[in-house]
Amino acid sequence: MEKCFAYLWIPTISHTQIPFNKPYHNELEENISDIPEDEFKVKLKLSNGKDIEVYVQDENDKNSYVIFTTLYYEDFSHNGTVKYSFMEASLSKDGFRFTADTFPEIIYHMIKSFYHIHEFHESESDSSLQPFVSKKDIDIHNMDNEAIHHYLKSHEEAILNLVKSAKAFLQTIKKREAKEKNKSAIREYYAFPSMYVMALGYDTYLNSIYNSVYNSKCRISANKSNYRQRAFNIENSIKYFHVLNVVFNERIREVNTLKVLQKAEVNLDAITKTARQNLDAIVKTAEESTISAKKSIKITIYGIWISLILGIASIAYSVYLSKESSDNLKKAGDELRLSTKDMQVYKDSILLPKDTL
Repeated sequence: MEKCFAYLWIPTISHTQIPFNKPYHNELEENISDIPEDEFKVKLKLSNGKDIEVYVQDENDKNSYVIFTTLYYEDFSHNGTVKYSFMEASLSKDGFRFTADTFPEIIYHMIKSFYHIHEFHESESDSSLQPFVSKKDIDIHNMDNEAIHHYLKSHEEAILNLVKSAKAFLQTIKKREAKEKNKSAIREYYAFPSMYVMALGYDTYLNSIYNSVYNSKCRISANKSNYRQRAFNIENSIKYFHVLNVVFNERIREVNTLKVLQKAEVNLDAITKTARQNLDAIVKTAEESTISAKKSIKITIYGIWISLILGIASIAYSVYLSKESSDNLKKAGDELRLSTKDMQVYKDSILLPKDTL
């Protein structure tokens, strides 16, 4: 096993001090397997303040870890480069391993998470940089050292790929616009802002390296064409995104205005329909109320007539009963007087003369 060195760039802004004394995490664990049903977990632990212990999942016990290797802190520079040393280690020839040629990107990503938050770019973009590993012991404080130019080149490639994707994306949009009459249906308009944010993230950290005190060769004024071209790409790629952002903002504004108008039209139709329905309901209710009122008047009139007829009939019947009662009373009186007279005659007839006794 040979000793190797990992020169890992931790994203910083304007040469801000790496927070070694206050890391965001002291331990990180992650499943790095690409096969869902066959997980392979690794764990990183900060040791002695700045050293990093690398553990792998125990083959015999999935809930346990065994030490794999240790990354020993060596040095750091003010542009964010941290130097670690380690002894080569490998689980298998083509498996998980740390060598001068292979340093797992996921481990680099996890190490950055100890000291870096994803403030200016999306998290998934952070693992796209290849770590710089070598058997050479490089002084990271030297001007134009290999480590700083490795990350300048990596960032240049990343942002050029992003520009390439943006150009292809714009062509797709133009084709969609030519075919699609309704621009509000083109959802790709809203996909660009995410790409723009990613480009700004690259630019924010890329400029931190580009403007480093250790970079003198990668400049527009450089003598070597490759350094000059790299500097041109770094300085101008983000300008392309600024232009695209203006174009897409205008398109998005048009789409949003169109959507507002369409929504207003739909709302107006709905309001008109509701008003028409309400008016129909009011007219129907008024008609029903008129019919009910007419029926009520008729019933009231009929009631009055019936009450009047019944009243007259009642009076007539009362008069009739009164007359009949009077006649019966008179008749009973006559009969009573007649009976009284007959009784007197009978009484007189049965009385004997006094002289006969």
